[in-house]
Amino acid sequence: MRGTHTWVPPEITRGGVTGLACADENWNIAVRHGRVVEWDTKQVVQRFPVREQGKIVAVAAGGPDFAAALSSTGKVIVWGRAGLPEMLERCMPQEVRDGTAPAIAAGPDHLVAVVSGAVFWWGDWDGGGEGRASCTARPSTNPPWRSPPGRSTR
Repeated sequence: MRGTHTWVPPEITRGGVTGLACADENWNIAVRHGRVVEWDTKQVVQRFPVREQGKIVAVAAGGPDFAAALSSTGKVIVWGRAGLPEMLERCMPQEVRDGTAPAIAAGPDHLVAVVSGAVFWWGDWDGGGEGRASCTARPSTNPPWRSPPGRSTR
């Protein structure tokens, strides 16, 4: 660790925090009383979209470019910068879009959600290459870490 960042928004220290995520060393996210609070090393920042859908119950961060929130209505909300959130929103499996997700998680360029007991993941599995974002959704029966016989995942 290169240094320690000790500044946090005063409202975070007053209790009521029910979720935390760190997108990178300069973007932190918390859920306090059903609302998203975001901050960097010096100030509160506002990246979360205004179009809230119910109270926010969980957040997940996927590196420096995007984050996701889970509303009390079970809807997944994606936001951030650099085009990745738009791709993740566009690629969201219909089961996740129409269903109720009790849990979400994020990787550097993909999201995972549980809907009706099944796991769904979508995003940029191939790294996009040359600045392009791929749009891949995978069912829970074909996890990205399991490669076909004779083929490495790396």
